[in-house]
Amino acid sequence: MLPRFLPAGVLPIIAAISGDAQLSANSPFGGGGAETEAGAFVPIADLDVPIFGNSRIEGRINARLVLQMSSPMTAGLIARRMPDVRMRIVETMLDYGSLHVSGFAPVDAEALSKTLNARVKARDKTVRRVLIVALSASPV
Repeated sequence: MLPRFLPAGVLPIIAAISGDAQLSANSPFGGGGAETEAGAFVPIADLDVPIFGNSRIEGRINARLVLQMSSPMTAGLIARRMPDVRMRIVETMLDYGSLHVSGFAPVDAEALSKTLNARVKARDKTVRRVLIVALSASPV
């Protein structure tokens, strides 16, 4: 049972993540997708990105992301471009982590979301949004 305080836009994401919308588990890149009334969603395999400080690794960012695609057709085609999309996401998270994140403080999810969306959408116009489903930072 879902809490009553969830915004309506979160329900398709939960369905996509939980597998209730018949996600394809066969994609080697965490691709596949789920089609809902709100559009098509493609989960990204969990990311674990280091946080670089003064010449050493200070922590790591753990993230679970979902791509909201512009149409169900583009969700099916993203699998061949997934390595490039993941590279763009990891590159963005490395930059963001070295500038704005510490292993001892929470990550500003709103700022990271804006940064991820700007960089991914600039490269791939079929991505409507990059949604952050889970996010944490931890020290090493």
